[in-house]
Amino acid sequence: MKHYLAITVALLAVSLSAFADVVREPVDYEKLPPMAQKILESYFTDLRIESLEKVKDGVKKYDYEVRLADGFEIVLDKEGNWSEVTAPEGAAVPTRIVPGKIVMHVRNNFKGATVAKIERDHKRNYTLFLSTGQELHFDGDYKPIE
Repeated sequence: MKHYLAITVALLAVSLSAFADVVREPVDYEKLPPMAQKILESYFTDLRIESLEKVKDGVKKYDYEVRLADGFEIVLDKEGNWSEVTAPEGAAVPTRIVPGKIVMHVRNNFKGATVAKIERDHKRNYTLFLSTGQELHFDGDYKPIE
């Protein structure tokens, strides 16, 4: 019985260590996937990159984290699709990056609010953090989730 317990504890320790190891390495812009380059060039007109890293951890294979000189932070998956965009204090996520139906919902229901941060998961569900401090959730069809 002690043998099984020891094996279980060892496996748990190995599993947990995979979650703790995060490796960050600088990446050249030219090494980004073409989709990532297209997104950055299309949505961020003042594209001065402050830092660009490939982030590997034990849970996901890797992401790219981009920090622009103007304070925007963008997370891109390994294919180059954005999964998170954060605007600097007092600014808004570019509305062109937010799906149109979601933009209209925010405009119609949260007058004067802007999107301070948007996240998109692998199922294409969206989480928005508004300038007013509110958090909104939308499904893959851009319908609000209550």
